[in-house]
Amino acid sequence: MFSTNYEHGDSLSIDFLPGYCNNGILQIISMGSEKYTNGEEVTLYGSLRVDKKAIQDVKYTMYTEDGFICTKIETINGNKLLKDAIAGQTIRFKIKGQHSNIYRKFSLIGFSSAYQRAQNLCLSMEKHDSDADFFREKTTNNEEYIPDATYF
Repeated sequence: MFSTNYEHGDSLSIDFLPGYCNNGILQIISMGSEKYTNGEEVTLYGSLRVDKKAIQDVKYTMYTEDGFICTKIETINGNKLLKDAIAGQTIRFKIKGQHSNIYRKFSLIGFSSAYQRAQNLCLSMEKHDSDADFFREKTTNNEEYIPDATYF
């Protein structure tokens, strides 16, 4: 799931990994410059707020990868964040910087359906032990194959 802030060129993403389909990984992804290379992680703190809901404390883990600046977002209560995001319109982030704060906001319109589609795709990927399973000639009668395109 992506939501883009065109003012700053950032995207908010939620990624699911097979085996962890109940917990999406929330990140802000930004374009870096050529001077940024893959390097050490930097931890910063701040907060987030969905609409006028309660402010939540956040730990931001920033790292660079292949020209992108990735900021992983961790809250104490991920369930509250998910509940707020499903019902919300806008999410705002405040990252406390050394010299000044960084603010970002993203639309949550369509979040609920996008979240559900991404989670369902993750769950469908968990049904198979390995990619090699997709190349078996025979399947049992109990198996149902649902193409990935169904979730998009």
